[in-house]
Amino acid sequence: MNPGKTIRILRTASDTSLGDLARECGVSVSLLSLVENGSRAPSLDLLRKISDALHIPFSALLVLQSKMNEVKTDDKRANKIVSIVEEMTEIESRLKKIIQEKAH
Repeated sequence: MNPGKTIRILRTASDTSLGDLARECGVSVSLLSLVENGSRAPSLDLLRKISDALHIPFSALLVLQSKMNEVKTDDKRANKIVSIVEEMTEIESRLKKIIQEKAH
């Protein structure tokens, strides 16, 4: 279960270059390329850095990966999954705002 394809879909959906993501994660472009191509499995630490850099909750990245494995993605399904993750991210942001407002 290598999340490389998922990472590539999310990266390109956010208009982030491979170089920009690598820089933000503190890894080489070649390492990130290997991960996206499925030649190298990322560490949990790298997955967390990637999810932070792409502004996607880590849990959403894991759920998305699970869904991608289920559907053996074609482009339409991959785009639908990306939409769901974006929606989850927006909901998480709204919940954080509500919690912060209640704390004050």
